[in-house]
Amino acid sequence: MDRPTLALALRLWLALIWWLLLAAFLVFVVITLWFSGIRKRRPGQIDMVLLTTAAGTAEAQLSAGSLRSVGIHARLVAVTDSSRFTSPYACEIWVRAGDEAVARDILGLDR
Repeated sequence: MDRPTLALALRLWLALIWWLLLAAFLVFVVITLWFSGIRKRRPGQIDMVLLTTAAGTAEAQLSAGSLRSVGIHARLVAVTDSSRFTSPYACEIWVRAGDEAVARDILGLDR
């Protein structure tokens, strides 16, 4: 192989490697941003935090009633059992991020 042909082949390989590295970097950045939850906030979107879990719906409703009596809206989310995820808890109790400190005090939860 003569020298100009070898130089051209080397340039092509370097360009290919550069493009593969660039594509891998872009894919990595997109996947990282997607899974880290960085996305556009919608108007009116409320930040919610997981306050605690309850062993049953009766316990969750009792806690939600205590919070409701002082004006804190609690959202109860049923935890479903599946083959991949099993939990001894039946419900999660979610509240607005701004109400978390008061809700923890009312329910006697540690911070």
